[in-house]
Amino acid sequence: MANHVTTLIFISGNSDLITSLDKKLSSVDLQDNPSEEMNTEQTARLFYENQYQNTYEWMIENVGAKWCHINQWDVVSDTEMQITMTSAWSFPESLVEKMYSVCSETDEDCDFSITYEDESLEPIGAMYISKDGSHIEESSYKWPQEEDYETEDEHLEALETMWEEIGDIKDELLEQCKLIVNEADYFDNEGTDIYTEEDFRDWDTTLMDGLEDLDNDNE
Repeated sequence: MANHVTTLIFISGNSDLITSLDKKLSSVDLQDNPSEEMNTEQTARLFYENQYQNTYEWMIENVGAKWCHINQWDVVSDTEMQITMTSAWSFPESLVEKMYSVCSETDEDCDFSITYEDESLEPIGAMYISKDGSHIEESSYKWPQEEDYETEDEHLEALETMWEEIGDIKDELLEQCKLIVNEADYFDNEGTDIYTEEDFRDWDTTLMDGLEDLDNDNE
């Protein structure tokens, strides 16, 4: 049985995007789905439409996992939505990138803040996508094992605090992703001058001349 990977996507965009995305998601008929979740085909067709192919190869290339379900979505506000997905073995990176591509057609300034974890907690990860680029960071967390604690109470306490610690890890990873994407955009637009070897030689000569003049003044 495949390990389940849970992915949480927080979408920020204008009201037109959130309204249209909610309408798209709500249009899927879930009556025949026992779990009342979207199945793999419904999930993929939402964003790939008629490009969807029911093959392992297509899923791996275009979704990033052999199956992937949208479990639920919530409109948080006029400009924010949250989507939860479950996939097999791996984070569905390709599908998330396709989702962003579709959403950016409605709002080019939208962004995705994403966190995910394998049920084994290896990996735990985060991804950030905006018009400035995207970045992924990953970490891991060791399930508290009873034999690693002196008492049962200590083990139970570790289990109770585990998800809070995992949440902190994911928050830190997401902040790293945002910083890297935003800094990349900053440096891409900063310092557009291109300097040649001759420029550096001229600067060196000017610097040396200045130092010689300073020495002469001190004599």
